[in-house]
Amino acid sequence: MNINPLVRYFIIAEDFAVDPAKPQSVDAYRILSSIHSVDDPPFPAVVEQICCIVGLTDGRGTGTAQVVCLEEETGLPLFGSQPHEINLGHNPLEVAVAAFRILDCRFPQPGAYILELYWNDEPLISYTLRVR
Repeated sequence: MNINPLVRYFIIAEDFAVDPAKPQSVDAYRILSSIHSVDDPPFPAVVEQICCIVGLTDGRGTGTAQVVCLEEETGLPLFGSQPHEINLGHNPLEVAVAAFRILDCRFPQPGAYILELYWNDEPLISYTLRVR
């Protein structure tokens, strides 16, 4: 039986590391709340990578998760992670941790961008990232 999860946390960072001995243990490096372009000219701004770490709970079964970046004004997708198949197990009290690495993130102009987590093609949570 599959039950969609709830998001316990959704962290945006520059990088992450997974402990091979404990795959549920993920370290986030340089948590992001905004991005300031240092390119000349500043836009389009290209960020080498953005990493998203999510903790999912209260769900059961297996599903496909993906993070997609949308332009806030238009709602159009710009880039995203590869889909990840995640097994939530059978205990809804456990937290399943997944980490997504998104490469070559291109922001066409300054403004607000939405990072949205999808579970089986349905949005679960979104985060607004400001780019200036």
